[in-house]
Amino acid sequence: MAPPATGMMLTSPEAPSVIARLSEMPWLTGLQRYHQRLAALRAGRTFTRLPSDSFRSVWEGLQGANPALEQWRHLFIQEARAMARGQGENRLTILIGDSLTFAFPSEILPGGRFWLNQGISGENTSQILHRLSAAAAVKPHAIYILAGINDLRQGSSDRQVVNNLRRIIRDLQQQQPAAQIIIQSILPTRFDALPGERIDGLNQALKGMVRTQAASYFDLNAYFRNSRGKLQLALTTDGLHLSLAGYQVWQQALHIAETRIMNGRDEAYQQWLRRTDYFVLEGRKYHWGRHQVQLGETLEMLANASFGHSDVYYSDLIAIRNDFHLSTLTPNQIIDLPNPVT
Repeated sequence: MAPPATGMMLTSPEAPSVIARLSEMPWLTGLQRYHQRLAALRAGRTFTRLPSDSFRSVWEGLQGANPALEQWRHLFIQEARAMARGQGENRLTILIGDSLTFAFPSEILPGGRFWLNQGISGENTSQILHRLSAAAAVKPHAIYILAGINDLRQGSSDRQVVNNLRRIIRDLQQQQPAAQIIIQSILPTRFDALPGERIDGLNQALKGMVRTQAASYFDLNAYFRNSRGKLQLALTTDGLHLSLAGYQVWQQALHIAETRIMNGRDEAYQQWLRRTDYFVLEGRKYHWGRHQVQLGETLEMLANASFGHSDVYYSDLIAIRNDFHLSTLTPNQIIDLPNPVT
């Protein structure tokens, strides 16, 4: 899917006070984050359910080398064991990846479930492959993987990345047979050494591989790229890592991915919805009609007009049909909208 060339971003539902506080926080180093999470574990708290500045007295001013990979792995195991004791019947989602995943602010992780963040800065797919057992103690409903950009920076071939992610899928399916495994497409950068054409080609190869593995593919890249295939400037701090605005976009993308997974909106369903003239939702029949977008209209507004509801469960149907990813639309854009059949 290619996003519209507007460069506009999804809106975030988070309270302005939360976003304001996060925008004033320093980005913690690996060493600082490690000791923060260790303190949470010792206090019997779940790190992903705490504010990002929690246990400030433990990490503020802390300097030194980042913890070794084995230290992170041991911490992940302990966090997973603690989660297993308190999960109950709650949904659990695990994020696995590199620094992009590692820095995801806990406050803007989608609600309604527990989370484990198993991202480690600098890791490549080979390293991730050898630490998957760190989550063995829990029973997640979904596992999201975003990895591969560090492989490319370190000189790996596209084939190596695809093969490693295939092995990651298979190993996770053996360890967590009830979990939905989702491979997220590799994000664009602003670096000429990592051109969008190469990342696009690799993502197409990943998409094809995932189809053969009884897993899911989610095109996260489409939410972040501009019309030239580069990472949108407003979404990055340095051309590679994400800004707070970037994490807000990722949060909204996760909402959409979860909605599609929980409601069976897989690739086959999406292709059908783009072709069909009619569909039935909640016992009511709808047909697709053309609509010219007016100034200020959003997906949520149009979903409310069509369905009487504006949440992502409904607005995502319009997004799938029109093959776009933005909440704010372009005035005079012609799109398909569902109309109830009376």
